[in-house]
Amino acid sequence: KKREKRKAKRAAKRRLKEVAVPEPAEPAELQGVVLGGELLLRAADGTVYASERDDRGALVAVGRWEAGAVVPLPKAVSSSEAAGGATGEARQPSVPHPVPQPLAFSAAEDDHCETAPEAYAHIVSLLRLVARKRGVP
Repeated sequence: KKREKRKAKRAAKRRLKEVAVPEPAEPAELQGVVLGGELLLRAADGTVYASERDDRGALVAVGRWEAGAVVPLPKAVSSSEAAGGATGEARQPSVPHPVPQPLAFSAAEDDHCETAPEAYAHIVSLLRLVARKRGVP
């Protein structure tokens, strides 16, 4: 009986893997653009994306590239707001992230991989533990 259950469970997992979930089309190539100290990603069609992805791993459009500047996307209006503020359980549409603000620390324009010193301060005890386990002074 247990063997049959395990077989059925494995078969169900295989079926789930076989179901193709279409991924949203992403640009084949993105160009990094630094505006006001902030890294943005620009697609060939003019769409500008935040440098961080959303919770599902998808690119987040923040605006359009026009005449060398980012024009923010208009804020999405939920169906309940459009209907005069009627309350309902309708899920709000996806809203684009705001255009990222400048960094809170100094960063070289040529290096977009810098980490704020505060980030290391938050994990100093972990870094020391790992160093001690690896025998690094």
